[in-house]
Amino acid sequence: MLNKDLSPYNTRLFKSEDGTYELRLASSLTNDTPPSPNDKVSSLLGPHQFPSPRTSSSVSIKISRGDYHTLMKRMSDELEAAAHHVANRNQKDMIDRYVSSFSRGSVPDHEDASRYWIKDKGPVVET
Repeated sequence: MLNKDLSPYNTRLFKSEDGTYELRLASSLTNDTPPSPNDKVSSLLGPHQFPSPRTSSSVSIKISRGDYHTLMKRMSDELEAAAHHVANRNQKDMIDRYVSSFSRGSVPDHEDASRYWIKDKGPVVET
């Protein structure tokens, strides 16, 4: 994951009987969703080969997204609806980044949302 600059915070790893692995990213978008040009996660989807730390062979890891897609879609949709009721620009930017994070499975977007959350001093309702 470090090799691909991919955070483990929103992933699950599965091992199949043939020894291959699937790394699933939590996101509302699935593998069937066409990639967008600015979506770094899309470029990581699919099979990858990595050297095994214990043998001279390689390990096959498929990266996919859409884990918990139904739940992630509900959260994204509700946050998009909430974006119409923000009190300031920080709240709008925060919600936009959370929607992006939950939709695409991007941890950097989630981290950016948290940065906007910190800047939002004394909100009437805590998000």
